[in-house]
Order: sequence, then C-alpha cells, then structure tokens
Amino acid sequence: MNYDEYNSPLNIWKYYSTIRKKNYVNSYITTLTAVYLILENKIPIGEIRKYIYWYLDRINTSDHNRITGTIYDFEITLDGKEKPLRIYDSADGYAGLFLTLSTLYCIRKQDYSLIKNYIDKYLDIAYLIVHLKNSKGLTISDPQNHQNYLMNNLEAYGGLLSIIYALKKINHNDFNYYYAHVISFNRDIWQNFYDFKTGYFYWAITDKTYHQINPDNIYPDVYSQIFPVAYGLVYNKSEIRNRLINFISEKLDPLKLPKEQYFMYRSMYLLEKNFAYISQKFLPEL
Repeated sequence: MNYDEYNSPLNIWKYYSTIRKKNYVNSYITTLTAVYLILENKIPIGEIRKYIYWYLDRINTSDHNRITGTIYDFEITLDGKEKPLRIYDSADGYAGLFLTLSTLYCIRKQDYSLIKNYIDKYLDIAYLIVHLKNSKGLTISDPQNHQNYLMNNLEAYGGLLSIIYALKKINHNDFNYYYAHVISFNRDIWQNFYDFKTGYFYWAITDKTYHQINPDNIYPDVYSQIFPVAYGLVYNKSEIRNRLINFISEKLDPLKLPKEQYFMYRSMYLLEKNFAYISQKFLPEL
C-alpha cells in the first residue's frame, strides 16, 4: 500500500472511508481507527508515528471554548490542504483516546522518548481531562455540554491510566498527581455509572437523570457496555465482566455495526489486556 499518496491523517482515514477530493476528517474516529490498526498490526508502525506527530502539531493552546489540549475536526483535500473546522464532538473522549494511542505506540516500540520529548503537550492533554471533571468527579464533553457519557468517561479514564504508565516509564514528577486522579476517577465511575438494579452501566447522566440501557437499542445503549470491558474497569470483577460480555455477544452483530463501532468492538479484548496489565501494576486494590 502506498503511504506517500496522502498526508498522514488521510493514510489512517482511508481505512475508515473512501478518500475524496474533499474529506471531513473526524479526529476522534481517525484516532480510534489508528488504535484498531496498531492493535491488529494492520499498518506500518511508522504511519502511526506520523499521525501522532501530526496530531501533536495541531493541538489547540486555546480553542473556541478557551481550553487547551483539544484538537478540531478537519477538512482535508486530496492534495493535503487542511482546514480546521473549529468543532469537536467530545473533548474528553478525543483526549483520552489520543493518550491511549500514544502509549500503545510507545509500548510497541519499547521507547517512551516520543512522550518525553513532547511532555508539555501530553500534560496539556492529560490536564484537560482533569479540567473537564465536574462535581461528581466525571468528565463533561466540553464546557458547552455538561452531560456525562459512559463511553467518553471511560476513554478519558483510559487516557489517564495510559499517561501514568508512560510518566512512570520516564520518571516524571507528575506521576503522583495523575495517579491520584486515576484512583478517584475509578471510584467515581463506579459510584455514578454502575446500575446495581440491572447489573449494567448507565450509558449517560444528564442533569439528574441516570439513563438505564435499553437492551433493544444498539447505540448507544448496548454498544456503551463495551467500554467498561475495554478499559479494564471490570477485568477483576468476573461476575460483572461475564454479564457484560454475554450481553454484548447476544445483542451485537459486528457485521451490522457502523465501521467505527466495529473497530471498537474488535479492539475490546486487546485493549482490555493492555489496561488490565496497567491496572494490575498500579491499581491492584481496585
């Protein structure tokens, strides 16, 4: 496959969509696709590195919401011209997923110099997640959207798990700060999102409404239950984990899922393996 044909994000995006003269490139879906590709060994590792550099070079220092560490979606033409669109779907999910991708890359290379060399930007992204937490200890999508979504929160949680693993590897002083946030984040996700009546997780919390899943509604209800498994939240809670996996297997037909949901479905166990390892190392008591 010719990776010199397009610019870096389009080399990832082409696994998700047909490349056209003008492409609306969603930065979250591009990163999710990259996570799937690196986990499945479906792309040269150098292409992941190029995409990570591309992303780092486009991180906002102060976006339209006056926050740092975000990235916009882009319009990218066939010849590589880019136009930032000044929008993103969820600052917390984008940030967490990129931290996960970067750490997966470093684990594959057994070299953490990328994160060390760009540590200020990585700390901006990590702190963005902390900044987006509300009084419940959960992340909001952005300052204009105060709902709490299970999927976004677990992506953000996975991002903080990833960054503490990397910070420990490079002996960075901020490890203890983010470690404390991982501990509290784990607790707050369980306290707020786990539905003891059903044994599943609420897919969202809006205002004072806790949204139970509808088992006949694939997205977001059933699909959201992938995330507690993938991000290692339930790896050592066998009864809950088995209930979720059986439910997902019963309700989801992967061949009928939209491509980005299929990528996440396929990544579930490989991500869980990664996050279970990090959790066993740093959070054995949880």
